[in-house]
Amino acid sequence: MPPQVSKNKNNYSFTIADLMKMNDRCDEALREIFHMSYVVMCQLLGTIHQHIHCLYKLSDAVSMLDMLLSLANVCTISDYVRPEFTDTLAIKQGRHPILERIVGQQPVSNNSYISEGSNFVIITGPNMSGKSTYLKQVALCQIMAQIAFRVADQIFTRIGVDDDFETNSSTFMLEMKEISYIIHNASDRSLIIVDELGRGTSAEEGIGICHSVCEFLLGLKAFTLFATHFLELCQLESLYPNAENQHMEVQHTRSGDTGLRAAEMTALPSNIIQEAKMIASKAKHHSDPETQRQRAVYKLATRLLQTARNSRLDPESLRMYLKGLKKQYEAELLAAGQPAAIDTEEE
Repeated sequence: MPPQVSKNKNNYSFTIADLMKMNDRCDEALREIFHMSYVVMCQLLGTIHQHIHCLYKLSDAVSMLDMLLSLANVCTISDYVRPEFTDTLAIKQGRHPILERIVGQQPVSNNSYISEGSNFVIITGPNMSGKSTYLKQVALCQIMAQIAFRVADQIFTRIGVDDDFETNSSTFMLEMKEISYIIHNASDRSLIIVDELGRGTSAEEGIGICHSVCEFLLGLKAFTLFATHFLELCQLESLYPNAENQHMEVQHTRSGDTGLRAAEMTALPSNIIQEAKMIASKAKHHSDPETQRQRAVYKLATRLLQTARNSRLDPESLRMYLKGLKKQYEAELLAAGQPAAIDTEEE
């Protein structure tokens, strides 16, 4: 029998009856293999399903052993300390526990202090200064502490999101959904961490949304860390005594604002750089002396209240601590241009 010839566009194929029969037998054998594999898999799944509870227990046991081994390893090779729990959040020389393993060298440590009298911290700083890393560091330290003891009821975070194609949500819409969830579920015992809210919309709308959200969170007693590039939010420190501004410090060789220095390193014209410096200098603001005095009084009162609640110092150490509070209070009054109100005579 002559071969059969078929054409498909520019391709020609040739076959004969024997080859077609062999192809049919191969297809039939493949279907039988698929059927036998399906039967075997069903039998295997049926057998496993009868003992699935044992597998769950085994998974829990292995995960628990893995966690305990990891904790033991960290306690052995790291200089971590056991946390103590009070009504404040104080971390001395804290480091990101994962970052120090990845970079191969000890990263820059940071101190954190949040109390009832200063429970809302606004964190500013240039790009790549470590704001997001600092926020994640505080959250991870809190989670590591909660492994042994429950401190905060919940930890709420809004850090870095992208577009979600599955729900047809933009970056800004996801930001709004996450912050809405935080607002509706946060309590006075929550830890709230927000990183650059409002960056997905215009600057004016972003500032307005951030300001309103901050004012709502300021009404809670929850410990809040709020990182932002909107320097207008720093004005909240002069309006609310429990708000505090913190700025990420960066190392550089020349004086000047880091953002402007980064712009100078590019090909931007010099006249644009000079105008940017002039506008930036005019935009800086300072609190009035009376507001600074009220903040100093408020901070002193809250520190004294915390000391009365939680102090375990001996009388001499307590006396030295109170003298330090007095000196700090007097320095803040002098910075505000007002005389110290505490008697400086030795008692």
